[in-house]
Amino acid sequence: MHVWISLVKHRFLARVQMMSSRFSRVVLPAVLLAVAAVPVDASRLNEAAGLLGAAAWTGGASGTSALDLPALDEAGAENLAGILQFCLSNGYTGDNSVRGVIEQLTGQAGGEEALSQNTFYQDGLRGVLGGTSEGRLDLTTLTRSRQLTGVCAKVLNYCRAGQ
Repeated sequence: MHVWISLVKHRFLARVQMMSSRFSRVVLPAVLLAVAAVPVDASRLNEAAGLLGAAAWTGGASGTSALDLPALDEAGAENLAGILQFCLSNGYTGDNSVRGVIEQLTGQAGGEEALSQNTFYQDGLRGVLGGTSEGRLDLTTLTRSRQLTGVCAKVLNYCRAGQ
């Protein structure tokens, strides 16, 4: 009797293992593909990110495709200079020309002394992009360095083009 129970147990375990193997090779990938194929509304992702207190993000080649960037032409030279200094200080830009662009923006804003008193510049130094409360992006809420480097690159390219 003991041999018979051992044989039944062995066959049962072999079938379970075979089913488990088949499940992991066939069924599980099929289920994952079906779930991945369900369309997701980007605005829903942005709403969810907003509810969690994070910046909106759905990916993209440049790292900023779904970020709701403030209008850079409304940010002002003061804020842009602060943002570029933030990017440089935190290593989000490796572009050697950023210092020259910061100097140019500093001159447009009235010099270093004028900038030190400017709240938009101070916001930029803290990583807050934009001049108005409605159109602002706090770079410190971005969770991926790709997002940060993407925003810094966009600001730098905008400033290089002469605003």
